Amino acid sequence: MAFLSLEELLAVDSTGDNLKVAEELCRTYPEILWLTKDTLASPEGAAVPPAFFSTRLSGDKKPHVEFDRTIVGILCLFWVLKNERDRFTACQAEKLKLSEQSFAHLKRYTETALRDPSGGLAGIDALVVATVINDLGKVRDVVDMVRETTGVDEIDHDKILLMALRTKPDVMPSFRRLSPKYQQLLLDGLEAKFNFAQFVQGENVPASLTGVQGLVQNREALDLFIYHAIYDMAGAAGQFNAKGSLVLLDSLYQDMSIATSYLQQLTEGSPFVKVCNDYYDHRGQAFGLTTRDVHQRALIRLCCMLRIHTGRRSFVPFRFTLVGGTLCPSDSH
Repeated sequence: MAFLSLEELLAVDSTGDNLKVAEELCRTYPEILWLTKDTLASPEGAAVPPAFFSTRLSGDKKPHVEFDRTIVGILCLFWVLKNERDRFTACQAEKLKLSEQSFAHLKRYTETALRDPSGGLAGIDALVVATVINDLGKVRDVVDMVRETTGVDEIDHDKILLMALRTKPDVMPSFRRLSPKYQQLLLDGLEAKFNFAQFVQGENVPASLTGVQGLVQNREALDLFIYHAIYDMAGAAGQFNAKGSLVLLDSLYQDMSIATSYLQQLTEGSPFVKVCNDYYDHRGQAFGLTTRDVHQRALIRLCCMLRIHTGRRSFVPFRFTLVGGTLCPSDSH
């Protein structure tokens, strides 16, 4: 089957026809269509969404949440590379949308972090492949293949994908055509027992960062891991709106950018405890809170989980207090 180069795909995107781009993505990265099979979709995707792409491109013309999320995540990457903020933010509320400064930052660091020494787009192509295969561990056919091949009955979709790539790499043509260097970078990322989004949202403790131990010796591996997570997040609500990123608003991107800068300090030898505490201290500055106080540390993490920053809702963390050593809402006792 003939497929387009990444440069040609970007040229197709210049037409503004998102469906045409999605069709070409399916030809160039055929594993995407596996996401239109029987899939264990993410829990938040249980509702029946419009699913613009899967209802037009799948064989059964039904909504397939992970398929639409994946397509939109890749489109968001294309819009960033082509400096098309209007398309990226088309579905975002004016007061919340990704700012010009944040968009420029995302573009600059995407291109810098994934720049290939040859000057080509091999790093960007690897990011697209990472996005394409990310959820294949949720496809029942892949789960069954891994079970039959390894005898392991695994439930973690990342581990399932990793085992599939290690035991049956030939069944994933997009992964197979990557250079050995980028294949290994993707495998390194899958081996990392770390959830970047959970770190951003304050769900991690310092020990959680040991999961990226295998990435800190290789900045390219860490960057690919992080930027894949960012574009995966950008497409997270793609089943509901295909015209832009509903999720990657300015506040979330600011949080992810800050978290990225602290994680990258791991490659310079910073201890896990320091990186984690420094990130939470940065987030706590808006409320005058510090991790040096164990109770304030808990409040900072609550703010992260509740996605509270500054403004009218900034009073929320101060409505918690300690009751018998337990953190409780201040009006609950």
